[in-house]
Amino acid sequence: MTRAAVLIGVHKAGDLPELEAVGQGIDHMHDWVKKQGIPDRLIRIISDTTGNAVRCSAITAAVTSFVNRRSLEQIIIYFCGHGIYRSQSEYWLLSEAPDNPNEAVNVAASIALAEQCRVPHVVLISDACRTAPASIQYDRVHGGLIFPNRPPSGTPASADVFYSSGLGDSSFEIRDPKVASRAYHAVYTEVMAKALKGGYPELLEAARDGSAEYVRPYPLKDALPELLSKHIRALGATLTDQTPDSTVTSNQLIAWLSRFPKSPASSSLGLAAESDDRGADGESGDSGSTAANGGSGESDEIPLPVDRVAAAAAAAAARLERSRNPGAIDAPAAVHVQGAVVKAVYSGRAQAGRLTDHLVQVWLTDSTPDSSVLLHLDSGHCAVVPALLGRLATVTIEDNQLVDVSYAPLAPGNSSRKQLDPIYVKVRARIAAASRYGISWWNGAAPENLVDIFYKCGESDPSLAVYFSHALASLGRRDLVRKLQPRNGRMLYDVMLVGNFNERKVVPFLPLLSRGWALLGLSEPDIRLSTPIPRNSHWTLFADADLLRLRELLDEMEGM
Repeated sequence: MTRAAVLIGVHKAGDLPELEAVGQGIDHMHDWVKKQGIPDRLIRIISDTTGNAVRCSAITAAVTSFVNRRSLEQIIIYFCGHGIYRSQSEYWLLSEAPDNPNEAVNVAASIALAEQCRVPHVVLISDACRTAPASIQYDRVHGGLIFPNRPPSGTPASADVFYSSGLGDSSFEIRDPKVASRAYHAVYTEVMAKALKGGYPELLEAARDGSAEYVRPYPLKDALPELLSKHIRALGATLTDQTPDSTVTSNQLIAWLSRFPKSPASSSLGLAAESDDRGADGESGDSGSTAANGGSGESDEIPLPVDRVAAAAAAAAARLERSRNPGAIDAPAAVHVQGAVVKAVYSGRAQAGRLTDHLVQVWLTDSTPDSSVLLHLDSGHCAVVPALLGRLATVTIEDNQLVDVSYAPLAPGNSSRKQLDPIYVKVRARIAAASRYGISWWNGAAPENLVDIFYKCGESDPSLAVYFSHALASLGRRDLVRKLQPRNGRMLYDVMLVGNFNERKVVPFLPLLSRGWALLGLSEPDIRLSTPIPRNSHWTLFADADLLRLRELLDEMEGM
């Protein structure tokens, strides 16, 4: 298999503390890729440990040079340094960040481009924090993209991403208590490198003919949390809250990260899934590297989160949903706000007004079946959400975040909302809670089954299209996102954004989920320069000081 690797290390970014173990991390990963037989001409090390600044343009040039070879079957990107988590997306901070807001790597948008780069298997390994920005200066870092912008290919690449910590958590380097000098361990990289070098026998999978052993992405993903915990304890450290997170879309039966021939004689025979062909660079070819996207899940059930905090939040949300009674509604559409009082409301394409402190009525028609609604809340925030004909939107504010927006059909006569299936309510609440806490609730699901579930429920609750579009993208199936388009009305902005559609008839005029902001500019004009900076929230939320500017934008955009 023809493979290439770009290894990136940044020990100093802005006013953040210097990281002592970056060089060690680069050494570990360089040793691994060399032992895997990747030649020097297909390895790039971009690090500030030699005194040179690490710039996004250098990373992009290195990645592009490999992609342009057109012979790669796998490209590996490793990063060790400072990272931030903003708008539910990761950014790797480079040497000149945050003074230069472009000197970071926008991970989510880079992955979106990677899927179209025609390298069948893309692997990102990130040993970086995923914590909130330290200041407003870091909050304004938007970063750059490290993959070339290529036309869509017939088959998107599989993108496997390994993060050293969960959303909102730190990635630690630990001082060695046995060494008097300043010796530090890049603990996640140490575990990852050991696993990739075959140091954990339980991760090795034998080929069917016994010619080789493999480390594959799925078993590695499942094993990393416990392996890291054991490694930290073995070092005598007290840290117990670093839990790795991974997103794997490659075929678990074919894709691999490390290969260990049993002997030269037997390895030359090849596997049933391999060929003995030699690529342009002399590495052995492997048809398995063109693995199909997605996991093996065949169940029609929606996967549910296992995190206790998310499960508790979901249970509370489901109880609230079942007990909620917004009261009589006279208009053909409405918005109900939980957790805050509506001070004022404005709609671009329709008339809207407050009925109570928590209920807004919107007069939509068959010719105007949807409209963006700007809510000014007493919590010190404002939000833009869609009002949809014949539906009641529920906007939930909690802990200074907009945590969910859901929809329910209005009952005949618009007197109240229809009663919802209690099973659906429970599952819908758990999806929303899992998304809020960064849990990949879609793991193990077949992408086609998610589309089927949307067909069953999306007509009643179109907001599922927002969650499901991001899930399909994470499963490497952006080609299925268009199927989440509602039968009537405009496409939700996030569906257009995630699916890379050139669709201008959208509602509202900005991303609904905060993680969508990282993707802006990939398939449509970048509105970030004209839009206020969103607050730290699961769904997009702004400060009330941004109210007038948002109203101006709503007037401007709703006419499109």
